[in-house]
Amino acid sequence: NSNVHIIGLIGHSDKSTSLVVPNSTKSIITESFRSLRTNIQYIAANKTKKIISVTSSIGGEGKTFVTMNLASIFALSNHKTILIGGDLRKPKLHHSFKLDKNQGLSNYLINKKNLDDIITKTNIKTLDVIASGPIPPNPAELLDSPKMNELLSILNTKYDYVIIDTPPIGLVTDGVILMQYADANLYIVRHNYSKIKSLSVVNNIFKNKNISNLNIVINDYTENEGYGYGYGYGYGNDGYGYYEKDDE
Repeated sequence: NSNVHIIGLIGHSDKSTSLVVPNSTKSIITESFRSLRTNIQYIAANKTKKIISVTSSIGGEGKTFVTMNLASIFALSNHKTILIGGDLRKPKLHHSFKLDKNQGLSNYLINKKNLDDIITKTNIKTLDVIASGPIPPNPAELLDSPKMNELLSILNTKYDYVIIDTPPIGLVTDGVILMQYADANLYIVRHNYSKIKSLSVVNNIFKNKNISNLNIVINDYTENEGYGYGYGYGYGNDGYGYYEKDDE
């Protein structure tokens, strides 16, 4: 047990597309993202503009799925939102938003592109995206740079919500670096998939890394399973939908 709260439950999606919210605004999944959006508004309630990081322990928990749909739900309620592909080791966002994967955050952090070059508009009027860019040899160093700090400060003034798809924190330190900038940190646990030890990762971060506002989101939640967290892998091959097969 810890002071980390469960802030949202996202149901199971059978959709083959990752971007559920913009395409099915009446679905139960979309409703659960609305509820998550409301709960986030209570975190760091004194701030009108927020930076939100989304991470998980190892990958395969649906981190990018949650990040994209969360950004969409904020944008659809007329909040100016930008989504950043902060997972420089294993970029994903370019698939769903059909972005040029050769320009993005990594080019900007080494001063090869300016900000206007890397911000892409989406089909949602109030949602912009920054792809991760080419995979660099030194992701942690780039994310920990003054240039990254400066970027988040600039975006924080221009947008209501800056949402970062953060690297999984069970494996590397990159994610923790980005979490230190955020007003709200969401940690994705996939129901019946994430192992119990991934929750000890959460507790350790909460205790040791000075990360504040750490909250758990349970993804792929089904009520008829009584096992709690992660004894076995759950769902076999049906309804994987948004989980990419290489996401291990």
